[in-house]
Amino acid sequence: MVGSCRTAPLVASTLVLALGLAAPSGGCAKSVAPERVALEYARAVFASDASAIYRLVSDDDRRARDETTFRGQQAEPRGFARELVHQLASYITATPVSSTIDGRRGTVKLKLTLPDANAPAISGLARDWDDEALERLSFADRRRIVDQLAELHRAGTLPTIDGEETFELVKQEAGWRVFANWAGGVHLHFAATVDRSVPLEVSVAPSDVTVNPGDRVRVTVHARNRTSHDVTTRVGHRIEPAAQSQHLALVQCPLFVPITLRGGETREFTSVYLVLADVPRTVKGFAVTYEIRAVETGAAFPGVRRTSDIAGHLGPQMSSISAASVRDRRHRPVRRGCRSVTIPFRHATLEPFYILPTTAKRHTVDTTRKSS
Repeated sequence: MVGSCRTAPLVASTLVLALGLAAPSGGCAKSVAPERVALEYARAVFASDASAIYRLVSDDDRRARDETTFRGQQAEPRGFARELVHQLASYITATPVSSTIDGRRGTVKLKLTLPDANAPAISGLARDWDDEALERLSFADRRRIVDQLAELHRAGTLPTIDGEETFELVKQEAGWRVFANWAGGVHLHFAATVDRSVPLEVSVAPSDVTVNPGDRVRVTVHARNRTSHDVTTRVGHRIEPAAQSQHLALVQCPLFVPITLRGGETREFTSVYLVLADVPRTVKGFAVTYEIRAVETGAAFPGVRRTSDIAGHLGPQMSSISAASVRDRRHRPVRRGCRSVTIPFRHATLEPFYILPTTAKRHTVDTTRKSS
């Protein structure tokens, strides 16, 4: 236990991260315990809330990445999906496991209990997290889903997962903040090459970015047809070094199918990459090249795998995992891209959209269990 203010359990039934750092009950607004900050950070990451994440990280992290750049790299849920994931984030609770404070630095380990967003009781209500399907719902249907999730939580029957997470924090003038070490991440370089037979102007943004293992980055390809007639092309994704490419997953993939731009048309295509949490420390960076080729010559591209290539719809670049191991592990959904994509449970800790604890177990739902 750290400080005399930490008298209330780390449990919340409303989303406090939208209000900033809420002080524990009983006052003490000037001394928010590091455990509380770590819990709010966990909720923010679960919800892919870029504003809250940025507010909760250290000054050193902010110096490494400005807020505009950080927000531009995030793939935040939109519309009703965002409302639902924020609702689920508000149900996350934490129990302190250990806490070490050394001056202005601290390490906190929490046992997190979070909604199992992939469980049928939740994903069924959330239309399998299909953004378009959720947006088509009427106001009455949306309220019904919100109320049903709230009732599951109130009754103690909401499927949950337990997992332990460790957070490093630093104490600043504004209080405790999470040290995410954004300056010490993996460097990613993005570029595009266009075959001479393809009359397109193509650019990629960002061209360079540094991300931490377990983090995602959103990359946008801008393409303009320089002619007055339709142009159809296919796009390959070459990742170097190829020997380590399995540690960089492409989890949103709008360019796996041929694309056609009408004469003079300009379009944007957004991909989302994930640097897997178990990337070796020896890997300092990846170079990703979008290869734009004429459709008749672009039947296959080395250096990337489609979601259908691996049993269980694993994310691309994860070829080292066998089909047998897929059957033996639970998987968690990431955002929907060109199709439903999943990431092996063991690969990430606080993965945006859904938290993936390092070690976790599924709760057996007891319908007689009292509300938490």
